[in-house]
Formats: sequence, structure tokens, C-alpha cells
Amino acid sequence: MGAHSPLSRQSGFTLIELLVVIAVIAVIAAAAIPVFFGQRAKAVQTDCLTTRAHADRAQVIYTLEHGTHTDDFADLISEGLIDSAPVCPSGGILSWTQEGSLYRLDCSAHGQAASATSLTSLGSTFSDISGGLIRLIDDFYRNHGHYPRSWGDHAWEDIGLDPADWENPADNLIYKPVGNRITVTPAAGYAIEVQATDGTTRVLTSRLNWSLVYSLDTKQWYYHSIHPDNEISISTMNVHQQ
Repeated sequence: MGAHSPLSRQSGFTLIELLVVIAVIAVIAAAAIPVFFGQRAKAVQTDCLTTRAHADRAQVIYTLEHGTHTDDFADLISEGLIDSAPVCPSGGILSWTQEGSLYRLDCSAHGQAASATSLTSLGSTFSDISGGLIRLIDDFYRNHGHYPRSWGDHAWEDIGLDPADWENPADNLIYKPVGNRITVTPAAGYAIEVQATDGTTRVLTSRLNWSLVYSLDTKQWYYHSIHPDNEISISTMNVHQQ
């Protein structure tokens, strides 16, 4: 009668058990919080790089169409090349900087990240690479009075690039300088879709082995071959898997 039944004991945590639980939570939080903020910082940086890549591409298109660059985002917006003025998600200051004849959008918060993740010596995006090739060929022409050679490794070496660095596609595109032209071909399994200036849609596939062609004489992009009927609006270019 005087003994207490086990069922009559009060359930609950002792102070020691609570301290153990709190300690475990603290350890988990200490490990998880840096990972969370690290992933968040990486996502913000990627967002910034993507924003700048779109602006760089718009700048290249604007320069090709007008013969000069612009420091005013309103010009790019009015041309329909971007929807709104870019903003760094980290609050960094965006500013245009010149590299030869190429203008790129740099960010005070993520300025070093772009070069660290470049796929090629000219950058990672279509605007970076095509704009860089155009600049190098233009520089060669100004210095020598004629265009670089158009065959074999000479096509790369004449403009100061290592052919071995360009054997593989960059972001599913294969680039090649050819004298006074630049060709851009989709990698295996990919297609380039683009609109002609007459509004028709043209599609290039790796199976066709056709390319987009830029002429440094006319400062215009073409579908497959340099002919007025093949002029395209490069701002409509879309690369996708077949």
C-alpha cells in the first residue's frame, strides 16, 4: 500500500536531459548555418553573374547595330534588349568597363567572380566570346592592314589564342574565327533557333553542320551564309537541346 507504482511517476525531462537536447541543437545549428549562408551567397552571386551576362549580351548587340557602345541602360531598354536596368542583388555598384573594344558590366560586390568562372579566355557567355573574337580580329586588321588567316591553327594563332583551348564547345556552342568572319555552330545534340530579319524562324542543328556567321565587313549576323536574305536578329538567339 505504501509503495508508489511506476505508473504514478511524473513523466518529463530532467534538467540534464534538457541541457543535452539544447547542446545537440546548438551543434546542428552551428554546422547548418554556415552552409545555409554559404549556399545563399553562392545563389546571390550566380544571380548577379546572370544579370551581368544578359547586360553584356545586350551591349554587344547594341554596339554591332549602332557602331558604338552606350553607358545608359535606358538605351538598351528602348531597343528592347533588356527589360529593366540591372541591379546587383547584394547592393554592389554596377559599372561599364572597357576591355579593348569590348564593354563589360562589372560589379563591386562580385567583380572577381566573373573571371574565376570563365569557360574560356574570352569569358563564358555568347556576348563575351563573340564580342571578344570580334575585338581581336578588328585589332589584327588595324595593326596589319588585312584580316587574319582563315585556315587551321593559324586562324586562332594570328589573333593570339591557343587553338587547343577551343577544341571543345563553350556553353554548347562551337566558335571559330575564319578570316573576316566568325562562325558559331551548335554542339552535338543542340540546336540554335533564331529569327531572320523578315520574322521567319531559322533553326541550326549540329547534324546540318551549319553555322551562324558574323561578317566583320557588314557588321551583321547571318544564317548559314553571308547573303542579305539570310540576315538575322541575333537578340532572338536561343540555344536548346534537340
